[in-house]
Amino acid sequence: MKPGRLVATIVVATAMATAWAPAATAGTYPPPVSAATGTAAPSRIEVGGSTTFAGGGFRAGTALDVADGASPARTIRAGGAGEFSTKMYFNGDVRPGRHLLSARGTGAHGESRTVTATVEVVGQRVSQGAISTGSRLAFTGLDVIGIVVVALVLVVVGSFVLMESERRYRRRLRRARAS
Repeated sequence: MKPGRLVATIVVATAMATAWAPAATAGTYPPPVSAATGTAAPSRIEVGGSTTFAGGGFRAGTALDVADGASPARTIRAGGAGEFSTKMYFNGDVRPGRHLLSARGTGAHGESRTVTATVEVVGQRVSQGAISTGSRLAFTGLDVIGIVVVALVLVVVGSFVLMESERRYRRRLRRARAS
């Protein structure tokens, strides 16, 4: 093939490839993320209080993952018009300050969608204890680890006492049979 024809072939092939490119990339993967601002009413609450987190723009009936910052809270379903509304509770163990609430799911047009709102939690933590489990259960202040250690020590000591008394009993029994 002559060099002139080779260049012409490359130019025609490139033109054909770029003509087909828009059709090939029409369905971008992964789909773009759509972000929006939701509402948190009230947006300022005391520790132990609650707020209503709401937003929209989702596909009707889609599952939404609701979170407080990086901590997942629950999964809910969007309504018939793609809207949602859920009560968010901030118990006595929550840290005061700004909390970013988010709801993630499939948008109305199939894109990944995230709706966020900010809530300000004021006050002090109610839970005051040496052991923090990070759970949502109430903290009673009872240190059970110490009690469990004492119980285990008593079981071990009791086992040794029982084995020693059994050993002494068998020794007496042997002496009695020998005499």
